[in-house]
Order: sequence, then C-alpha cells, then structure tokens
Amino acid sequence: MIATATVDAPKGSINGTLRNYAIYDNDQLDKAAPWNNVVIAYKNGAPVRIRDIGVAVDAAENNQLIGWQNGRPGILLLIYKQPGANVIETARRVDAQLPKALLSVPPSIKIERVADRTTTIRASVRDVEFTLLLTIALVVMVIFPVPAQRLGDDHSRNHRAAVAAGHRGTDGGRALQPGQSLPDGAHHRRGVVSIAWRS
Repeated sequence: MIATATVDAPKGSINGTLRNYAIYDNDQLDKAAPWNNVVIAYKNGAPVRIRDIGVAVDAAENNQLIGWQNGRPGILLLIYKQPGANVIETARRVDAQLPKALLSVPPSIKIERVADRTTTIRASVRDVEFTLLLTIALVVMVIFPVPAQRLGDDHSRNHRAAVAAGHRGTDGGRALQPGQSLPDGAHHRRGVVSIAWRS
C-alpha cells in the first residue's frame, strides 16, 4: 500500500470521438506530513493510517548508508533513463545540463562524475559502425571488378569470333579453334580483323 500510494503515472484519460488524452497529474507525495494520512489497511471496517502505527519524518531513506568521493562524504545522485530512451543521448544531455546545475549550487559543492555506464556502450556502437563500413567496403571491392572482368571476357570472345569469321571467308570455311593463335599475316585495326594469306 505504501509503494502504490505515490506513483508517477497517468491518473486517467479523457476519451473523445477522435482522440484520447492521458491525464498526467503528478500527485506524488514529496513531504512527510501527507504520508501520515495514507491509509495502509482496514481493520474492523475502520481505516488504519500510517500515523496509527508510527510517524513519517523528513529524513534519509536509509541512515545506515553514506556516499564517499575522493575520501570525502558526498551525495550520490543516480540518473536512470526512461524506458525507450536512447542511453547515449541521455548521457549527452546530462553532460550538457551539468554546467547549468553548477550555477545553482554553492561554490563549495563540487560535482564529479563517479561512474558512466555508457562508456562501454559507446565503444560497442563505434565497433558496430566500423564493422558495417568495413563490410560495405569489402563488398564493393569484391563485386565492382566483376563487371569489368565480364566485359573483358566478352571482348575476347568477340575478337575470336571475328577472326574465325575472317578465316572461314578466306580459306574455304576453316575456323580457328578456341585458344588457337592468329595465322601469319592476320592483324586487326580499330576492332576490324583482317587476314592476309601469303601464297
């Protein structure tokens, strides 16, 4: 009952014909006095309030813990991201707000970062980005020369066909075999193959 007495959550909704609106009215209890009136149970039909079993006071949640920083007592302020938020962007925005926060505290109070869990996350993101770029570069390097190789194969095949056609036209239909060298006197100029037979 105590845990559910103060929750930062929508308190209801307004339902319309086209849109629904959530009511985000923050009724969290941030002082000790209202806590004394919170009903935690019912006994014999009567409500049992916190003031019936104890008293709520403005104090530390746990007085058995203390924060230390560089050998001096301090206050640990833990910052968590909201569900669905980008943790790296959240850390960046916190860093941007720190100078403004320093303006609202006495100069004797020093604010230092104790731990940042986004350090490993940033490194992982950089590794993923590098891997993606390297993969794209390798794929381009492997695939790009293939059309040029096919173009060269087509040019060589057309060259042999032209030589074979010229050979058949001048020598009674004999054709060059694949890989056979040009006969004596055969030459080509500007892509046109001509064969001159010596008698």
